[in-house]
Order: sequence, then C-alpha cells, then structure tokens
Amino acid sequence: MNRSCSAIDMGAKIQERLNLLRNVEKPRHIYKCICFAITRKCPLECRRCFFCGSKDGESIDIADARTIIANLPDDLEVIAITGGEPFANVGLLFDVLREIKNRDFRELSQIDILTTGIWATDRKYVRETIKKVIDLGVNMFAVGAFDKWHYEAGLKKELPELLVKTLKEDFGAIEPNFKQNKNNEEILREVYSHNLYVRPMANNTAILAGRAMWAVKGDEKGILIQPNFSFMCRGFLETLYGYTYYVNFNGELHFCANFSARPLGNLKDEPFNFILSRSKNDEFLQMIHEGDMMAFAEKYFGMSEEYVKRELEDWGTCGFCTKLFTKYFKDRDDKPIMHKIYEIERDRYKKESS
Repeated sequence: MNRSCSAIDMGAKIQERLNLLRNVEKPRHIYKCICFAITRKCPLECRRCFFCGSKDGESIDIADARTIIANLPDDLEVIAITGGEPFANVGLLFDVLREIKNRDFRELSQIDILTTGIWATDRKYVRETIKKVIDLGVNMFAVGAFDKWHYEAGLKKELPELLVKTLKEDFGAIEPNFKQNKNNEEILREVYSHNLYVRPMANNTAILAGRAMWAVKGDEKGILIQPNFSFMCRGFLETLYGYTYYVNFNGELHFCANFSARPLGNLKDEPFNFILSRSKNDEFLQMIHEGDMMAFAEKYFGMSEEYVKRELEDWGTCGFCTKLFTKYFKDRDDKPIMHKIYEIERDRYKKESS
C-alpha cells in the first residue's frame, strides 16, 4: 500500500478520480470500500448498537477471514475493520491485517479501524499497539466513543481521549477536515495528502436497528427519515465508480450498513464480483435499489400505503426496513446471522428487564 507517494503520483491519482466523476455533482461513493466486521465481541453493550455488540459476541475464524479477503476485488481501495470492538480480540485483528497485507491489493490506499478506545488503558501499551497496526498498514483510526450511549454502558471518557492524544502527539496523526459541501477535488486531496488520520466521533442519536429496536425508548430515537420515503441505502447497484459494502464475521456481504436486509451472498463461498453481478439481476434486490418503500412493502408484505406511512413516521427508513426483514426472515431457513442474533438478544433483554 502506497500512501507516501510523490506529489506527481498523488496529483495523477486525484485527476483520475476527477475524470471519472466529472459529470456527477454529488456521487454517492468515490472509493471502492469494504467494511469488514470481524467480531461482535465488545466489552460494552450499548443500547443503540445495531450490531448487538456483546461480551460473548462471535468472532470470525482466521481461515474464513483469509477466504473472504481472497474473494475481495483486486482493485479495492479502502478497507475498514469494525466490530464489535476489533481490539477486544487483538490477536485476530493482527492476523486479519496480515492477511490483508499479504493479499497485496494493488490500489489499496487506506485501512481504517473503528474502535471505542476502551482498550487504551496505558500510554505505553497504546503506543506499542498503535505501532504494530500501523506497521500492518492501518492509517485511519475512527474513534467512535464520545457520546452518551458509550458512557452509559461504562466507557470512561479518558480512555478514548488517551488514544486520540497518543495518535496525535506520538505518531503525528491529524483529524480529517470533513466540511459540508466540499467538492470532489477537496475530498480527494484530503484523503491523499497525509499518512495518518484520527477521527474522534460521537453519535447521540439512534437508528432503530439491532439492539436499538427494543432497548431505545421514546425521545431517544434520532431517526433519519428520507424525503419521499426512499431507502437510505438506495443506489447500492449504481456503482458509477466507487461503492461501500459491508461484510460480517459470518461472511455475509451486505449493501446495508446495519446488516438487517437480505445479504447479497457469502464471501466464504463466492468472489465479490460474482456476487455483485448476480445481484444486479435479482428482482427483490432491484426493487430495493429503486427506492420505493411503499411498493416494496406492498408487494412483499401486503401493507397499505397508509400503514407504511405511519410506520415510517414511527421507525424511520432504517428502522422500518429492519422490521420488514425481521418479519420476512422469522420462519425461514435462510435467516441471516444478524436476525438469529436479534432473537437471542431480544429474549435476553426481556429476561434481564423483567
């Protein structure tokens, strides 16, 4: 992976992207990106967690991870390692990063890790751990911790603060400047102009997917309702140039960041390009792509327009979509892993709350 490229190389890379996107004012994606949730294990059990992170959460087997990485496209540009908490199984994290490095993606320019920083208990240990993952190619740390959900679940604020401080002071990391209304060139120059980034993040709202479906109440719901009730994930088949897809510890490939919808396929069994090609001919997935929530709910669930409108007002697009797929998979043998986990986690929550 070559981020320390010359100014000429960087300029050529930027110009290549601009040429591809010159007729698109606001492209959905400008990079080819895979988000890989390698574990559900997490010391915290936040009420808003769409992935139902848990102390006893499952992790991917390294042999399966190796197969998944081998089945990713050669021209992948960004990989984000997520969980759960990736550092809750630090040995697995190192192994996965080694597999990515050995795969030698020719266009890979960014490896992110999304972490809460709960593991950052000692500066010496933090420094040693950061050095190891940087040596394995990581150049972006997204520290998603600075919000009420994580604090409520037991995260001490000084831990992610120590991680951010160490990255900045000991490794020269900078925060990317994600301003509103940046044009394509500004975004591209932001990404290719530095070698190490840290991004402190907070999200005090909640989308009703995963644990939030049953553990988040009333005015805690910070739902994003899209204009005309279109899917938030609309356009997953319009790859134009870039894309973002999501892979979980079971190998399921999703267009849905919440892993709630029907998976496109499984990367333990088939290559990414084959799965995507087949998905473009799938009527069920095509209807999602068209973004008509009303038509989708009516055709596959027999719901009226009035009912769907009420549900969207209460649940938002992601929450309502998750509810639809929970119903869709309830008695099916091909139930995705997350819907199996929803059932287990919901039952556990009811028992603990009674």
